[in-house]
Amino acid sequence: MKKLQFGKSKTSQFFSGKGFYIALALSLVAVGAAVFVAMNQTLGSLTDDDTTAKKNTNSANEWGFPQNVDNNQSNIPITSSQAQSSGQSGTSSKTSNASTASKGQSTNSQVSFTMPLNGEVVNAFSNGELVKSKTLNEWRTHDGIDIKAEKGTAVKSCAAGTVAEVTEDPLWGVCVTINHNAGYVSYYYGLDKNVKVSKNQKVDINETIGAVGDTAIIETAEESHLHFAMKQNGKWLDPSETIKKIK
Repeated sequence: MKKLQFGKSKTSQFFSGKGFYIALALSLVAVGAAVFVAMNQTLGSLTDDDTTAKKNTNSANEWGFPQNVDNNQSNIPITSSQAQSSGQSGTSSKTSNASTASKGQSTNSQVSFTMPLNGEVVNAFSNGELVKSKTLNEWRTHDGIDIKAEKGTAVKSCAAGTVAEVTEDPLWGVCVTINHNAGYVSYYYGLDKNVKVSKNQKVDINETIGAVGDTAIIETAEESHLHFAMKQNGKWLDPSETIKKIK
């Protein structure tokens, strides 16, 4: 009896031949997908590194590290709008200054001064220069003038104003401070304790505010006098010269 042999059918042969190509195509697709994933991860890593670097740079600037930037560079162009703004600002500033000066001149013209008492000036205003103090035996500035007068001589306000303070200083003794127009302030040191005015009181020019005393121990080695001083806008003035100019 002959053995039966079963041959492959045409259908089986077809799938057998095509299977190799299908497997090859699937392999190529898998490799391509793997390559795509790897490239995507690499690009993502590079992007993250770049973002981190930028954040680190910004963080360094925020924490105060030097940036080698000159904000006052002369070669930086100014736009027309900036120039216009700057011009307007300059004009506004000039106008404001002119207005302030005008007001100051107007106010100055309303101030009249006189000496607080009649007497010889025995110690002049030193204008910031050092002079020898007889009492302290040391070199100091003399920011006012000493007007010779006997104890008990009436002291008068050098101009109309408002009493700012009545104080008793350990060195300068009894002092009256008066505010006047145009930023002027007058000081009367070494007064007798029997003061005639009080804080916030309005006074007229030549109104008696007190009398010469001996309360200023910082100048006790000097002959009897009134220590009289003046300021304008916080700057010490020579009372003699100021009163000569504005009467």
